[in-house]
Amino acid sequence: MPTTTTQGVTVTVTTNYLPDYSSPAQEH
Repeated sequence: MPTTTTQGVTVTVTTNYLPDYSSPAQEH
């Protein structure tokens, strides 16, 4: 259970970081 939660959070954070970083980077 802890593994799934950790993996899910990591995937969400990584996925959110990729577009989040590209969004402001392209706009700037």
